[in-house]
Amino acid sequence: MYCKHCGGFIQLPADHCSKCGILVSAQPDPRSKFVEEDTAASNRSRRWKHWLRQAAVGALIAGFGVLIWLLTYWLMDTKMLKGKTLERGDDILSIVFNISSSTLTLVGLVTIFVSINGQHRIQRCREILWELMELPYQCWNDRGKFEYKFTLEQGIRQRFLAYKEVLYSGRTFNYVIVMFAFVIIIIVSSMITATVTGMGSAYFTNMNEAAFIKHTVRLGVVMMLAFGLLILSLSRISLIASLPSLHNLIDTNATKTGLSSILFAAITMRVIPTNPLVIRFAFPFRNLQICPWIVGTLRENGEEVQLIGGPFETDPNKESLKLAHIDHDRAHRLQYLVLPEFDVTLYSKVKYQFELQSKQGTVYVRFEHAAGKVTGEDGVEAEITVLNQDWIHPIGIGPKLAVESQLFEKVVPR
Repeated sequence: MYCKHCGGFIQLPADHCSKCGILVSAQPDPRSKFVEEDTAASNRSRRWKHWLRQAAVGALIAGFGVLIWLLTYWLMDTKMLKGKTLERGDDILSIVFNISSSTLTLVGLVTIFVSINGQHRIQRCREILWELMELPYQCWNDRGKFEYKFTLEQGIRQRFLAYKEVLYSGRTFNYVIVMFAFVIIIIVSSMITATVTGMGSAYFTNMNEAAFIKHTVRLGVVMMLAFGLLILSLSRISLIASLPSLHNLIDTNATKTGLSSILFAAITMRVIPTNPLVIRFAFPFRNLQICPWIVGTLRENGEEVQLIGGPFETDPNKESLKLAHIDHDRAHRLQYLVLPEFDVTLYSKVKYQFELQSKQGTVYVRFEHAAGKVTGEDGVEAEITVLNQDWIHPIGIGPKLAVESQLFEKVVPR
């Protein structure tokens, strides 16, 4: 277990931390931090935030619509135009449309800059996703045997960091730029609509022509507003390029990302044989269903005892782990409580097997903790009869992924 005061590792059955001297009895109960996951509440919170953002954008558009109506109403009721005939209406229309076209040209140039910048980020994000697709399959050697490589975990973490940086970098600046362009389009649309509508009876002598021009202008304004909404989406490259968010990368139920997040979870999974027994993931994966099966060999008589669970295929009453904890102080690592009481010193060998399930498929992960011979600094081999209490790497992974099952589904009919 880890000392809550200094963070040092306490090698049980020691009764105090060797680094700061705090007694184990004074440490908080490590089981108290584990609570039952509530993924439904988290998903509801994300949906509420999404709808609130959509409502804010809708309110903004409605506000600008009211602005257009107010400007038009003011021009139609003003004494300057009401009941009068404009002698230089051509000049007024020419000035208004020249200003509008010049302004919209500048908006187009800004939009090109934003789109080019976004295209570079989109390409880099796709390259990172392609690398993440290939990375998990490097944990097997040429003979098809699993080999643990710490570089794989580091590679996944480095690509997650790079993906987050590329996906969200410059997001605020781009949002300000496209919002400014959208406001300019709204103002130009308001100016054109108000001018044409307000000058209707004072400039146009043929009412049929005036009505046609008004409807044409309104149609053009609607098209400009639609283009403005398209410009707003340029600040969110994940939307226009269908890129998964960082939340989707760690969601093992996400089936449209092209990634096997459940395989990432298996590769970065660790067993912490402390009291209590805990499993740990390097990343805060979501929507994981984990079923354990642990068998220990007693050190005294060599008898095998089943500590929890049973064979996955033949156990009808298997239950998934419920109590979880995200350690925000240690890179947001996800932990699950497996056994609330566990004394590893009672066993000479422990076999851990876990079944990870999600919509992406099923992965079986095997661990083994056994006593054996170690070589000391003097070169002499010594027999270790008591298991150490460090974390354990997986020794075998057996994936049954949905993406592999569906690979030739449309090519080879049943």
